[in-house]
Amino acid sequence: MRRADPIASPTLWVAVLFVALLFGMPQLAPLFQWSFPGVSPPVFERGSFFALWLSHAGLVLVAGGAATIIGIALAIFVTRPAGRDFRALISTLAAVGQTFPPAAV
Repeated sequence: MRRADPIASPTLWVAVLFVALLFGMPQLAPLFQWSFPGVSPPVFERGSFFALWLSHAGLVLVAGGAATIIGIALAIFVTRPAGRDFRALISTLAAVGQTFPPAAV
């Protein structure tokens, strides 16, 4: 069996491009200025993109972790005899929660 060439991996290239954009975004200011002439400044200058990404990643981790813990705890609860009466309610709440698009949350 042949091993895949790591350089041919799209995951590697996406990761390299992401890191390059993460640290090189300020150098793209002239491109953004040309693309969006009415926006001043064309690049967010109050914080580094790396710091903004870290804040975003931390927020996503906390929110995802909380949703996972609550969801698993409720799933365990409603599958036990003590929580059987709440199964329909929790199922309805889960269905309502799934109607929101991820970008709206």
